Amino acid sequence: MAEARANTSKIMARYKERKEKIFEQRKEKLLEKQRAKEEAERKQRQQKLNLVNSITELGGPWKSEKEIKEGLMKIASEKEKQKALVTQLQFQKVVLQAVAPTKEHFSKESLCLEGASFFQLSSLPNT
Repeated sequence: MAEARANTSKIMARYKERKEKIFEQRKEKLLEKQRAKEEAERKQRQQKLNLVNSITELGGPWKSEKEIKEGLMKIASEKEKQKALVTQLQFQKVVLQAVAPTKEHFSKESLCLEGASFFQLSSLPNT
């Protein structure tokens, strides 16, 4: 019994240490989670800013088929045309948060087919 009384202060001290350590670990986890959230928000803001700047370079968002054709006619290389289309789609998705009615509209196959037919038509000489 005397031994138990003598060890009580040591046991209480270890308990307080463990309790403080657990509190610090929880606090650190919360801070890390908050930092990660802030970093994700910062990256998203930066992505939106980059997209807005890219869209501005392209002359603004393309809202109609006519604007798309006119915008693509201004671009010389096929790679740049593809990059412009991707930028326009990303702008719609990320900045404007537009949702397509179905995923079929933006599937890889449909974009390739529509893009190929458009590019074939646009490569024809004007008559």
